[in-house]
Amino acid sequence: MNGTIISARNGRKGVEVPNAWANDTYGDEVYWLACDGCRGSVIVDYYDHGNTDLQDSDTPFGDVKYLADTLRAGITANGMDKAGVIFAGVGRTRKTQSQYAATIFRVASPQSADGRMYVAELLLAYPEVMEVGNITASAIATTEDAKRRESEVMARFGNETVLRLGDKALARQEDPYLRSFTGGEPMYAFERVEFDKQYPQHPLTQIRRLVAHIITNN
Repeated sequence: MNGTIISARNGRKGVEVPNAWANDTYGDEVYWLACDGCRGSVIVDYYDHGNTDLQDSDTPFGDVKYLADTLRAGITANGMDKAGVIFAGVGRTRKTQSQYAATIFRVASPQSADGRMYVAELLLAYPEVMEVGNITASAIATTEDAKRRESEVMARFGNETVLRLGDKALARQEDPYLRSFTGGEPMYAFERVEFDKQYPQHPLTQIRRLVAHIITNN
């Protein structure tokens, strides 16, 4: 096992998360992340999906566009400050072949006016018990060092709206699933996955690692 099983109660298999995300608990289902300069949590809940056909395109499991559009509409309708879509994905987990739907988005940090919080929401379907595991995770930077990604990447743009990165052209800001969308705060260039390796302790990097771990190890 590469991590820690959490929320394995009442006959449920639970969800495996990286060890760093399970170093402490608050209440019954919240697990805190301790890394250099950031903090986060994971909450796991379950609900009955009944006889819903999870392959339908109008369910979160059926279509990436539907998933991204639903997320975008939700954060727009709620007027969430500094909100933007980062990632949407559907498929099957590697170990148990359970269907998953995963999203990552950014909102304003509840702790500082200029901070950002990254949130991941994953649904894991367990057809044998007609249940869906609802996993919500969030991470924020707690030190200026963990925020360096924002300032250093954006400084490379200067006054330009496009940054050349090898054979890629990165827009300063762009919704990854609807380029014409300009509401809220679409994804910034520094939030692209290309910069995760350079900033391993940034909260967005940590959130992406958590999502990848859950998909690979559950």
